[in-house]
Amino acid sequence: TFVSGMGVNLGNIFAGAGVAGIALGVVGKDILIDYFYGINILADDQFNLGDFIETPVATGIVESFNLRTTRIREIDGGLSIVTNGRMTVIKNHSREFANTDFRVSVAYGSDVERSMKVICDVIKTMHEENCGVIDPEPICVGVQTLAESNVILQARVKTAPLAQWAVSRELNK
Repeated sequence: TFVSGMGVNLGNIFAGAGVAGIALGVVGKDILIDYFYGINILADDQFNLGDFIETPVATGIVESFNLRTTRIREIDGGLSIVTNGRMTVIKNHSREFANTDFRVSVAYGSDVERSMKVICDVIKTMHEENCGVIDPEPICVGVQTLAESNVILQARVKTAPLAQWAVSRELNK
């Protein structure tokens, strides 16, 4: 009443405040979502600095994290700065263990049982040489696919985190 009595049009002030509130809500919504996701990442302990993660927008090593953004050094060396609201799915390759998928093609008519035994022996030997990097027993070994000109055998091997790619290359060698 006092302000109206001074000749100030309150309708214009309230209209301006409403427009400013809407603009702030539209712009601030994304920032609030980023902070919400950042708090969830912390609460769920989804990753730590130095972890190798895969997200819908970037894949690489976490270099820094704050409640709004995460900096990820990608495989090609590029640094991606990702707002936490865009990381809706996070695959962490650095936790507990990993698996490597090892496949070998053998000709039709080969002794499949003998081939699978050779694969298991190679895995056991690799375990003895690199104790702690892989489990001595594969998770599964068997015929994966009957291809056009060969049989594809598969062994899934449990490895230490981030060792799955090196183990796969060594098994292929």
